[in-house]
Amino acid sequence: LAEKFEVRSFPTLKYFTNGSHEEYEGPREAAGIADWLRKREKPPVQELEETQVAAFLEEAASHNAFAVVAHVKRQSVRAKALQVAAEGLFGFRASKIRFAAVWLASSADAKKDV
Repeated sequence: LAEKFEVRSFPTLKYFTNGSHEEYEGPREAAGIADWLRKREKPPVQELEETQVAAFLEEAASHNAFAVVAHVKRQSVRAKALQVAAEGLFGFRASKIRFAAVWLASSADAKKDV
């Protein structure tokens, strides 16, 4: 296995999903490894209820991360833009940004303040 996956030193951390893998190249400390794994285990955009927003913001702040919470309609252009932004920053090593969406009712006017 070490030869197949080009393990040349220890520790070597690789994350496997759907037959492909990604190697960890960040700092060799618990916080860096945990952040790297957390990004891969959660969807790029978390779905929240309005009552969960404060806890989401507090959790991000406790990890010295920025947080973006969008109030958007599901399947809207804005929701898709949020997803693209979150996926685009996903692999950026210095990125400590957490994204979340609170889904608006289909009858809501997305251009007005919530």
